[in-house]
Amino acid sequence: MTKSRFRVGISIVAAIVGVVVLAIAFFPWNALRAPVAHYLSRELARPVTIGKLSVKLGWTLGIRVEDLSIGNAEWSKDPQMAHVRSANAQVRLLSLLGGTPTIPMLELTEPEILLERNGDGTPNWIFGESESAPDVRLGSVNIDSGVVRYRDPTLRADVTVKLQSPAAVAGTAPSLRFAGDGSLRNEPFHIDGQGQAVSAVRNIGD
Repeated sequence: MTKSRFRVGISIVAAIVGVVVLAIAFFPWNALRAPVAHYLSRELARPVTIGKLSVKLGWTLGIRVEDLSIGNAEWSKDPQMAHVRSANAQVRLLSLLGGTPTIPMLELTEPEILLERNGDGTPNWIFGESESAPDVRLGSVNIDSGVVRYRDPTLRADVTVKLQSPAAVAGTAPSLRFAGDGSLRNEPFHIDGQGQAVSAVRNIGD
């Protein structure tokens, strides 16, 4: 009787664990896009919207966000600071417990970012009351069809730069292509070249 009850108990525990695993695996993560956007809006003190959210579970989480928008500073004439058509990230699960998220891989498709200063020199990339960037450890960052615009009335600057990560080649360091035009101190300005990718500057290591 005791062994029979033990087997029944084990079967019940296994069934419960199975149900929990299935519930997590098939959880409708997209239903959390509004709460996540609300949390980010509060943390950044800017309106944030998310079109779609999906998560792939594991020790390294796979997170995909589509149609992500971040609002601009109140003083800007443009209401939107950034928009990304899609972002794919790998996040080490245990790093979230340590307070410093580790992101081995980040892929951005069609990011459009506006960086600017107002007449007093205040930048729009200061969020809330914090003047420092969040502490995040980044690995490889790949950008597909990115556009960054920089405006600064103190420098009489208005420059738009296109960014593209070239296809990875074995044995070579990751890089980033850039090309842009605009004006600086009311003079025509052009930039074109290829430099180190973000991962070459801030390698998270092993």
